Amino acid sequence: MPSSTAELRSPDVNLILQRLEDVQHQDPAQSRPYEVTREYKVFRGYDKEPTSEVTAQINFVSADMKTYKITQARGNSIGQKIVRELLDRETEAAKKGLGSQISRTNYDFVLLRQENFGVVPEYVLRIVPKRKDKYLLNG
Repeated sequence: MPSSTAELRSPDVNLILQRLEDVQHQDPAQSRPYEVTREYKVFRGYDKEPTSEVTAQINFVSADMKTYKITQARGNSIGQKIVRELLDRETEAAKKGLGSQISRTNYDFVLLRQENFGVVPEYVLRIVPKRKDKYLLNG
């Protein structure tokens, strides 16, 4: 018998990734533009507190076009520079298509934890690129 209800509800990482990939392979004409807000925390080494915190608004205009805007930045200005470079690469990568998509073709995934910010559970995954490529993320 499981020791907690969390063990009963452990999500299937492959199912999460399959759903992500299904959405990415939909007919681009059917997808609608959307926007997300991301919060980045930049740490130095093994520090427990971030040296910088940056909030960005990312607009997914179409399958091959993303734009972004830094909406808030606190702390060391180097953190904002790092996030801006990361987002520049991400918007460039969107133009390249499938070669940089977040998928099992390009990445290995590890489920870190589940978060509950609202009605729908959210999952925190670690993504590790399968090859060295400036358009792939590690995080």
